[in-house]
Amino acid sequence: MRQTVKSALICRRFFLFMSSPMPSESTVIDQLDRLFSDLLQQADQQHSRKPLCDFDEEWPSDCHLEGTQEDSEQGLQIQWQPVKQQPIKQLSGLVKSLELSVHQDFQDYIGAYHSECLPAIWSSEHEAPGSLTLIFCNSDQDLDLMQQNLLGHSLAKQKNKQEQNWFFATTDNDMVICLNQETGEVELEKPGYKPERVLAASLSTFLADCQVDQTRI
Repeated sequence: MRQTVKSALICRRFFLFMSSPMPSESTVIDQLDRLFSDLLQQADQQHSRKPLCDFDEEWPSDCHLEGTQEDSEQGLQIQWQPVKQQPIKQLSGLVKSLELSVHQDFQDYIGAYHSECLPAIWSSEHEAPGSLTLIFCNSDQDLDLMQQNLLGHSLAKQKNKQEQNWFFATTDNDMVICLNQETGEVELEKPGYKPERVLAASLSTFLADCQVDQTRI
């Protein structure tokens, strides 16, 4: 009798454990939301404005805030803010050209926002802080150009018989940071060469270790 009661209690606890909602892992879009929120907050606190970027009237963007152009030591600049895309923009041109799917993490990263490139600092438990720039597309026109660049990158990988990956960031020493198509891992590589090492197990993990570079906004 005592053993039966004990077994029933164990089963009940197991059922309650399985029924309880498990904490969900942060997604790529969650991390982008955090980074862009931090960007706008820091720009406002430090400069009482939105972030600045170079202005080129031949490349219009819904990120750019009309009437905020200003001359600076870097030339003509304009204030901007990220614009979330609903639905997420698709890399349909790239998929059609290569006849393959694109890793969902990368699709979410590129398609979730129209944005200028984001200055950031990345560090992890095993790596010293490093300066990098997260690459984004600020318009549909820019996304088309990005897909052309990704296509060239992909064809070079195929020619060199290397694993397929997708670049999404650059470092201050001319390295690129890529997402591996098969594993979803984040890799560091010199353009044209095989990846040197894995930086993170996933894109969301990598982005979680990124912070906005306050000195470049």
